Parts: sequence; structure tokens; C-alpha cells
Amino acid sequence: MLNMLNDWVIRGITYISIKEQIDFSTPTGKLLLTMLAAISQLERELIVERVREGVASARSRSRIGGRPKTDKKLIEKSLKLYDAKLCLTFLHPSNENTCKLI
Repeated sequence: MLNMLNDWVIRGITYISIKEQIDFSTPTGKLLLTMLAAISQLERELIVERVREGVASARSRSRIGGRPKTDKKLIEKSLKLYDAKLCLTFLHPSNENTCKLI
């Protein structure tokens, strides 16, 4: 963001936030932008650090993350049904024979 604003200054463009009433072409505006960027970077790095610590803690308790494994037989059955384009019949109060392709 700082690089973009510097490029704009070189081209004679100034950015003024109307809502926050901050002129980023002034030294005070540049300081505020630099501080916000530093705080944002700190927050992002803290999130990454916490996630790593959480994963390490889970692993130390023999916990494995991710989706549970799906039974291979169930996958094969699903693929066969999909390939066969079987029509499933459902009982529905308004229409007794509704058909849905899977």
C-alpha cells in the first residue's frame, strides 16, 4: 500500500480518505498508514503463530486434523450409481413419484 501511494505521489495523485478524514499525502497521514500496516502485519503473523502452536499441541495429543477417511466401498458404490445415472424414486406428499438423477 505504501508503494502504491508513493507511485501516486510521483504521478501527482493524492489519496484522501473522506470517511476517516485522513490525507495520506501529509507526514501525519503517512505515519498513520505505516502504523496501520505494521499492526496489520503483526496481527497476521500472530494468527499464523497461533495456528502452528495449535497444530503442534494437537499432534502432541495424538490428534490428527483433516477430514475423516471415507470408506472405499462407499466411494465405489457412489461412483457406480453416478455412472449408471440411476433414478431414485422418492415418496412426496404432493407427487408420489418424483425422480431425481444422481
